[in-house]
Amino acid sequence: MVPSAGEPTQYRDFFVANPHPMWVYDLRTLRFLAVNDAALAQYGYSHAEFLAMTIADIRPAEDAPRSLENVRATGRELDHAGTRRHRKKDGCLIEVEVTSHALAFEGRPARLVLAHDVTERRREGVAGAVDAAS
Repeated sequence: MVPSAGEPTQYRDFFVANPHPMWVYDLRTLRFLAVNDAALAQYGYSHAEFLAMTIADIRPAEDAPRSLENVRATGRELDHAGTRRHRKKDGCLIEVEVTSHALAFEGRPARLVLAHDVTERRREGVAGAVDAAS
């Protein structure tokens, strides 16, 4: 459960101060409804900028159809969407492992998302594979 403004501070803090980038988005409009501090730091957007965007805005244009298919295909259960590419404010692409779960947020059908950056780990894995093959 992602706490809204009316929830006790303790629960809101679990979301806001979580060290992993997280957000909640509206399943109908795909707009961000809440974003935690780790997501702000990872992606480089301000809180207001994030809330003015949709989840499509952080995806490369060529990945948008796959992203929308995944949104339609996920149910209420926990979804491990796998690795996705996201675009940061500065234009850099990162690879993230996305895990999400459906919930109601401020009366709207929504999804809570955790986006774990695996860019460096994947680069190291590719470099390690190249070194081993040499």
